[in-house]
Amino acid sequence: MECSKALAPLLTMLVLAPLLVTATDPDPLQDFCVADLDSEISVNGYPCQPTWSAGNEFLFSSKVVTGGDPTDSPNGSIVTEMDVSEWPGVNTLGVSMNRVDFAPGGTNPPHVHPRATEVGLVTSGELLVGVLGSLDSGNRYYSKVLRAGETFVIPRGLMHFQFNVGEEEATMFVSFNSQNPGIVFVPLTLFGSSPPIPTPVLSRALRVDADVVDLLKSNDTMECSKTLASLFAMLVLAPLLVMATDPDPLQDFCVADLNGKTSVNGYPCQPSSSAGDEFLFSAKIATGGDPLANPNGSNVTELDVSEWPGVNTLGVSMNRVDFAPGGTNPPHVHPRATEVGMVTRGELLVGIIGSLDTGNRYYSKVVRAGETFVIPRGLMHFQFNVGKEEATMVVSFNSQNPGIIFVPLTLFGSSPPIPTPVLVKALRVDADVVELLKSKFAGFN
Repeated sequence: MECSKALAPLLTMLVLAPLLVTATDPDPLQDFCVADLDSEISVNGYPCQPTWSAGNEFLFSSKVVTGGDPTDSPNGSIVTEMDVSEWPGVNTLGVSMNRVDFAPGGTNPPHVHPRATEVGLVTSGELLVGVLGSLDSGNRYYSKVLRAGETFVIPRGLMHFQFNVGEEEATMFVSFNSQNPGIVFVPLTLFGSSPPIPTPVLSRALRVDADVVDLLKSNDTMECSKTLASLFAMLVLAPLLVMATDPDPLQDFCVADLNGKTSVNGYPCQPSSSAGDEFLFSAKIATGGDPLANPNGSNVTELDVSEWPGVNTLGVSMNRVDFAPGGTNPPHVHPRATEVGMVTRGELLVGIIGSLDTGNRYYSKVVRAGETFVIPRGLMHFQFNVGKEEATMVVSFNSQNPGIIFVPLTLFGSSPPIPTPVLVKALRVDADVVELLKSKFAGFN
């Protein structure tokens, strides 16, 4: 019995441990599972199309190259969606993207994404980005006017909005760490639900008379919002089981204490009183580095947790990569994240190599400005500038720290080095070839 008493706390920890590490979408069990949107089979997400019928195009999309007319919406904004229902290739990969265009004075009204953290990039104009904390933060309002090239992050489940404060149209691109992030428009949910929330409930909650609530319910914008809501029905009505990638946050923010002495999975939190407002925002990738300073002809500007402490516990990060003509981001693997990217200028050959499950199939396409791609977690891939001008891409990951394994450097420049006989056998070449390759990467660690 004494032994049982000693074991009880350990058993409790084992039972509760999975609850502490569940997050976002389920991990994939194969390279690709292109969504069969017409299947009558009900699963968490979508069933897979047969591999032979999927083709190559499911990894690529040109849908967000152009946006819609924001003046067509009463909100003065238009969303071009790239969730799984519009991009079947992201099924099981735990990522999606949207483009949002704003007329002057247009807004993406207060809303919540129940199943995803959002990371975004303003590409034109000036947007006021507002985030409202939960009761834990005293419902604090965080905000900043962001301009082209600046970024923001919205923790999963927090209410937020964007508003065009400029005199010209504005555009942003956002990525989510879910294939189906869900959306709850707060005004529509309160005043345009079907059936409606009883007026006395709202009257008490809002501390106003019933006639004010009835006015809000009857407002034409609520009726227009119902039309908008139908566009998001797939998102709102298809909840996902959460069990993968980075641990879920247990509070609104946990700004990384990069100098903290406590060892945890990720980083410990700074005291909330010392974090300030700036941790939600960054201008670091507004400009890139010199790609000619690197022998690969490319330069990576990182925005993982070590460079952007605000993403700690939020399961997202971003990079900007600039390429000289003929420059490459050499074959590499991200062991902890799926990657979703957009070419912002130039022409990049994007190559992905499947695992043995696909016969190590090579998927590729020349991706141009405004076009997107997705790289499943753990698959080898690269980018190569095939144009005559410099090229740039911005990529997002569904991990605060996706990790990277550069395949050439790992094979031939590790410290200590991989023994030559191992590589001779693996590569089926003579030792002098292996030694030549090692000499090219000597001193890079």
